[in-house]
Amino acid sequence: MTLPQISLVTYTYNDTSLTRELIRHTVDFTIQPYEIIVVDDGSNTPFHMDDAPENLRIIRFERNQGIVKAKATGMSMASGEYLLSIDCDMRLRADWLERCLPVVKDQSVGMVGGAVENRSGDNLVSRYLHHFGDNHNHGHAGMVDFIPGCAFLMRQEVWDHSGGFLGHTDQIGEDDYLCTRLKRLGYQLYSDGSAKAWQVRQISRTMLCRRMWRRGRVPIHRQALGAAKKNGMHGLMDCLSRSLVLPMLERVARADRLKEPLFLYLELLHLAHGLLDTINHLEERGQVGALVRADLVASFGALFVETPRILTMLQADMNAMGDGVAFDQNMVQETPWKSLFSFIDRLSENGILAYLETHGVPELIREEMDQVLDPSTRIRRAG
Repeated sequence: MTLPQISLVTYTYNDTSLTRELIRHTVDFTIQPYEIIVVDDGSNTPFHMDDAPENLRIIRFERNQGIVKAKATGMSMASGEYLLSIDCDMRLRADWLERCLPVVKDQSVGMVGGAVENRSGDNLVSRYLHHFGDNHNHGHAGMVDFIPGCAFLMRQEVWDHSGGFLGHTDQIGEDDYLCTRLKRLGYQLYSDGSAKAWQVRQISRTMLCRRMWRRGRVPIHRQALGAAKKNGMHGLMDCLSRSLVLPMLERVARADRLKEPLFLYLELLHLAHGLLDTINHLEERGQVGALVRADLVASFGALFVETPRILTMLQADMNAMGDGVAFDQNMVQETPWKSLFSFIDRLSENGILAYLETHGVPELIREEMDQVLDPSTRIRRAG
């Protein structure tokens, strides 16, 4: 029996331990990879492994190039008939390849993946991910619109035909881009919910919000741009209410039922980051002026006149994500944003804001001081 030639390709940036653990984890696979490729994306200490398997290849960049370049290089240099791309913080069920390989052989299928969940611990972000995170395609077997880029299988001929990430210039969203590209070429995406994969890395709350926003920002940008062009600020506010505020309030209500009041902080951070990014997008395209952004920042800051700890932490986290904000807590005149933020009254009345101020923020600080995060959870940038 001829064994399938599968190239397992993974990527490391200052996360040697996770990468070594992944390689050792492959020993349990019911179908063994033909080769294992590690793309070392400019780690401070070059990746090495004393007990490396004979089929391990290491491709090293002397300078950090970003995850998109790392993935494109590794996939393009693989020699197997099938390509398994997997992030170093992911782990697969032992029979994952055995389940996915028969499907990917179908010429109409461009990519195969499975259910992805988070198993990184019991801190705030891990608990949030368990309930609201990228737990894609659980229990689903069949065609889907999206397969997460953390673990997927495809034929090398499909990668070559699609051009991979060619033309994708951003440092995030490469999985969305590739899935869209494959569908436009007529390929189908297939998910087997029984092919389990899970993430083991603990990530920071800022990285979580970046990931959450990355997943939905393209359609929201598109909708907001159309609404602003058609109906001005009134249309824009209505669009942002439907696409950002209402879904947030639904998650906050569910968090209340789960007795997870600290989830509110993550939701506020995601909302503020998403609103600013959307307004920046519209400003770059001439649909709003700089005053709209200034009004947004002022109106958001005014929500927390009585909760300065919350605002201080939000400002620090947003600036860590590159938002460049300086909030103050002065009352502002009537602006379109005040109606969008009317939900804050409900949160004040039910006491959740007060709880977050007096108990939640100190708990977040304690958790942050106690938690050891993998250094590679910071955003990778090219150069």
